[in-house]
Amino acid sequence: MPPVHSTPTNPIVSPKEPAGPIIGIAIIVLLLIVGGFYFWGAKINKQKPHNDLPYMPGGAPTTS
Repeated sequence: MPPVHSTPTNPIVSPKEPAGPIIGIAIIVLLLIVGGFYFWGAKINKQKPHNDLPYMPGGAPTTS
């Protein structure tokens, strides 16, 4: 005899997929982007000449 209580299948409603893998991938991509900006900024800072003197307006006291 077939089972009396069968669960109906609805093709419109899909079972919930866990969001963990999607969140993990998003975090990894975000870290790669932030790391890329960090190294890009370090490369740009190396290209600047470091022998520029800081701007000090005339008459301002200086501390050493």
